[in-house]
Amino acid sequence: MVIVARLVILAIFLRYRILNPVHDAIGLWLTSIICEIWFAFSWILDQFPKWFPIDRETYLDRLSLR
Repeated sequence: MVIVARLVILAIFLRYRILNPVHDAIGLWLTSIICEIWFAFSWILDQFPKWFPIDRETYLDRLSLR
């Protein structure tokens, strides 16, 4: 639930930032938009293991064969 709520807030924030550019400093605005999109993308990729966790189990009998 928290991940979905943060994703919605992130989408609203990015929509606001893109639709309201700063005309006095367009280069700085564009740089900040690119960085914010990059960090949002990396955050989304970071959430995938939380959605689909992998449960690993160690088999001690197989370790002794080595």
